[in-house]
Amino acid sequence: MKRELNLTKNQLKKLTDVDNYIMSKVFYFDHMYRKDEAASMSMDLFKQQRKKILAILSYEQRPRAIMILDQKPRRGVTDMPNERTIKQ
Repeated sequence: MKRELNLTKNQLKKLTDVDNYIMSKVFYFDHMYRKDEAASMSMDLFKQQRKKILAILSYEQRPRAIMILDQKPRRGVTDMPNERTIKQ
């Protein structure tokens, strides 16, 4: 994302801080709550993370960032084929 959006050092630091905060909260939820509660709370956090990421970026960077954030994971992450890799 850094290279694709031409992030400044300040933006990169802010995005790293947001990511570290969210991941620490997700880790906490995973250890302190039941699995279904933790999953629900984590999804809320990821929605907040997306809003914070878009708030940090400039107006010109946002459309590309939305495309990056909306991409589905690759096969290696979920072991499920991505629609881009399915031949029709």
